[in-house]
Amino acid sequence: MAGETRDSKNSALLGRRDFLIRGSSAAAAVAALGLPRPAWAAPDGPPRVRRYTTLGRTGLKVSDISFGSSRSADPALVEHAFARGINYFDCAESYKGGNSELAIGRALRGKRDEVYLTSKVKCGVDTKRSSLMQALERSLKRLQTDHVDISSRLGRSSRERSASPACRDTEGSSSRAWTTHSITIWWT
Repeated sequence: MAGETRDSKNSALLGRRDFLIRGSSAAAAVAALGLPRPAWAAPDGPPRVRRYTTLGRTGLKVSDISFGSSRSADPALVEHAFARGINYFDCAESYKGGNSELAIGRALRGKRDEVYLTSKVKCGVDTKRSSLMQALERSLKRLQTDHVDISSRLGRSSRERSASPACRDTEGSSSRAWTTHSITIWWT
């Protein structure tokens, strides 16, 4: 019985050869109908950005595909993404021990005015403002830039911890020297 399957119409065994012939015939018939390609089918040509859209109320026109660097520290991959039209690169001090920021900085050297960078730092209830600023300065150094377009402070906390003075203090004009937009994200 190896290589055979049961035909549901007449309960007779269908051999591998007959199965392949029937399957090929069915596929050819469907192709002859000229049905449109399903959304999940492979796109024409190499993957690329299809459009740019405004990110919320920021005014930033970002690619419909972004580059998240949490699992990569390869400048060649960043260069490949840029070549495909990606202009929004997301990183954090904790991604690959800072090496993802190094990779983005190396790969995008000389292209800073063509991309948007976002970086994140951890912020807890006991975090000092000076610690946040030092973390952000280290990120800027690794990214080889003088600013990020969006900075985020991440914290694992309940609502009462969102009142952390350090996180609240960096949301004001003092952070505008090195970032365009500043947000705080809390998760539980």
